[in-house]
Amino acid sequence: MPVTAFAAGIFCACHWPFAAPYLAAFMAALFVLLMWLKLKRPGLAALMGAVGIATFMAHYPQQPTLLREGATVRGCGVVTEIRKGELNSRMIVSGHVAGFGKRVRIMVYNHSVLPLVEKGDSVAFSGTIKDIPPVVADGELTPVGFARERGVAQVCHVGAGGLEVIREASGFGVWLADRKADFSSAVTGCGLAPDCARFMSAVLTGDSGALADGQRELFSRAGVAHMLALSGTHVGFIAMLTGLLLFPLALGGLPRWSLAGGIALLWGYALLTGGAPSVVRSVFMASAVMLGQIFGRDNNGLNSLCGAALVLLAWDPLNLTDIGFQLSFAAVASILLFMPFWEPGHKVGKLLRGVIVLLATCLAAVAGTAPLTAYHFHMFPLYFIVGNILITPLLPLMMGCGLAIVCLHAAGLEPGWLLAMTDGLYDLMELVCSLTGDTPGAVAEGFPFPWWLLIPYYCALAALWLTFDRRRVVFALGCGLLLAFAGFCQLSLIPYRAARQSGILFPEATHAVVAAVHDGKTLYLVTDAEGVTAEKLRENLSVRFSRYITDNCIDSVALVKDVNLHGVLYADEVCWSFGGITVGLIGEQDTISGRFPSKPDILLVTRRFKGDIVEICKHNPGAAVVISPAVYDYRRKRFEEELRSAGIPFTDSFREVPSLSGSMPTGN
Repeated sequence: MPVTAFAAGIFCACHWPFAAPYLAAFMAALFVLLMWLKLKRPGLAALMGAVGIATFMAHYPQQPTLLREGATVRGCGVVTEIRKGELNSRMIVSGHVAGFGKRVRIMVYNHSVLPLVEKGDSVAFSGTIKDIPPVVADGELTPVGFARERGVAQVCHVGAGGLEVIREASGFGVWLADRKADFSSAVTGCGLAPDCARFMSAVLTGDSGALADGQRELFSRAGVAHMLALSGTHVGFIAMLTGLLLFPLALGGLPRWSLAGGIALLWGYALLTGGAPSVVRSVFMASAVMLGQIFGRDNNGLNSLCGAALVLLAWDPLNLTDIGFQLSFAAVASILLFMPFWEPGHKVGKLLRGVIVLLATCLAAVAGTAPLTAYHFHMFPLYFIVGNILITPLLPLMMGCGLAIVCLHAAGLEPGWLLAMTDGLYDLMELVCSLTGDTPGAVAEGFPFPWWLLIPYYCALAALWLTFDRRRVVFALGCGLLLAFAGFCQLSLIPYRAARQSGILFPEATHAVVAAVHDGKTLYLVTDAEGVTAEKLRENLSVRFSRYITDNCIDSVALVKDVNLHGVLYADEVCWSFGGITVGLIGEQDTISGRFPSKPDILLVTRRFKGDIVEICKHNPGAAVVISPAVYDYRRKRFEEELRSAGIPFTDSFREVPSLSGSMPTGN
C-alpha cells in the first residue's frame, strides 16, 4: 500500500501540477487526522501520497512564463534530456535566459539536424519563444506532454545556426556511454549477419535503436517483443555468468565474497546498459536475493519489487510514465502473485514441470500486461504462448553464443562454425515469429481502449488473485462480473466511436498550415505543403493522431488537394471550405479578391505569394490573416511589418484564429 500511495501521489502531481501544493497539504492534513483516529495503515498511505507529490515537485518545479509569445530570446545551459528526430530535435535545457534572473528550465526545439547534441552538453541558443500549445485530440503524440510533465511552460524554437555546443558532456556517465557504444560496435562488427547482429546488440547492451522497423514488428506480432528490451530474463543470464565467473571464490571458502562480487558486477551491467527501469528492477531484486543469502535472511519477492519501484520513482518520478516501467513491474508483480498457485507439484517430471512453469509464467505475465498493451499500442497478440514456448528458451543460448563470438573476435579468432550456428538460430527465431504473427487471427488490433477501462480489468485481476488465495466463490463471481462489464464497455465503444462521423482538427506543423477533417472512416488532410514535405507531414500526423484514428475507427489518412465532400469539405488551389468556414489561399498570382468564389473568412498567405498583402486585406475586410510557416523568413518579416503598420492582426496558425478556436468542433 505505501508504494502504491507514493506512485498515486506522483501521478496526481504529474497530471495536475498547478494543484500539487494543495494536494500535498490536503494529504498531510489527512495523515494527521487518520493517525489521531488511530487508523495507522490509511494514515501511512496518506503520508506516502504527500511524499510522492513532494518528490515530483522537488524534481520538476513548475517554471514561470519567461517572455511574451513571439519574443526573441537568448540563453545557455545544460541539456538534461533530449529526443531526436530525423530532421530535428527537442531538448530540455536547464540554465539561464537573458533578462530573467533565476535559473530556469526551458524546452529548446532545434529545427535542424546540426549541431549534434547529446545529454549533458552545455549549449547556447537563440530563437523565438512560444507557449506550449494545447493538445488537439485525446492521446495526441506531441511534445506537449513531454514539456508539461517536466514543468516547462514555454518552448524556444531555434532555426539553423541558432544552437551552439559550448562544451561537450564529460564525466563517468559519458565514459560509460562510450564503453556501451564500443561494446555495441564490437557486437555488430564481429561477423554476424546484419539482422542477427542488431538483435544481439539489443539483447546484450540494450541498444535497440539500431533495430529495423521490420524486426520490431515481427517480434511484436508474435508476442515476444519483450525479448528485444533488457529485462529479468537477460539479467538472469548475466547473473548466471557472474556466478560461474566467481565460482572459484565459493570453492575457496569465500561464498559471501562471491555473492558480493556478483552484486557489484550486476550493478555495473545495469550502469553500462543505461539504467533502464526494467534492468534496475531486475538487478535490485537479484541483489536482494544475494544479500539475503549473505546475511542468512529469507527474501520476499514482492517486498523486493516494491523496494525497486520506490528507488526508481524517488530517483526520477517520471519513470512512472515510462511504458517500459509500467510493463516490467506489472508483469513481475503478476508473476509473483499468481505463480505460487499455478506452479506444479514435485511429483511432475522435470521436463513436464519446466513446460508447465514456462506456460504459467507466460500466462501470468500476459495477464498483468495485457490491459497496458491494449491501452498503449491498441493491439494484442493472441498466439503469444506459441511464440514464447518456442523462442524464449533460445534467448540464453543466443546471448551465450553472442558473448563467446565477441570475446573470440577480440582475441583475433574467427569461429566460423559458431557464427553460422548463431545466424541459424536467429533465422529460426524469425521463422517462428513469422509463422506465429502472420497466421490469420494472430493479432487483435485497431480497437479503441480508453484509460478508464484499465480500472475494471485490474480490479478483475485482483479478484482473481483473491479467488486463489481465499478459495471463495464470491471473488470468482466478482472477477467474472468485472470482466463482463469491461468486455461489454469495450464492445460498446466500437459502434459508438464509429458513429462519430465528423470532426475537425487543427494540428501544429513546423513548415506548413494544415487542417484535418474527419468524415466517416477517412481523415482528410488539406495543407499548403507541397511534394515530399506534404507526404512527410501526412506520415507524421498519422503517428501523432494514432490514438484518435483508432478510437474513431478511421481506416485511412488521405492527403487531398482537390476534393468536394458536399457539406463537409471542399478544397482546390483557390480556397478551402469546412465547417462553414472559407479559407482563401493567397498564391503567386493574387493581387485582388476576385479570384475567390465567395468572401473568405480567413486569408492564408502561402509561400508563393510575393505581392502586396495589405492590398489583398483591404479587398477582403474582416478576414483573419494567417501567414503560413512555409513562407520564407525574409518575406515573412516584410509581410509582418506591413500588416503591423496597417494595424491588421495576423497569426501563423489556424488554432489562433478566434472564429476557429471558439466555434469549431474538434476531436477532443
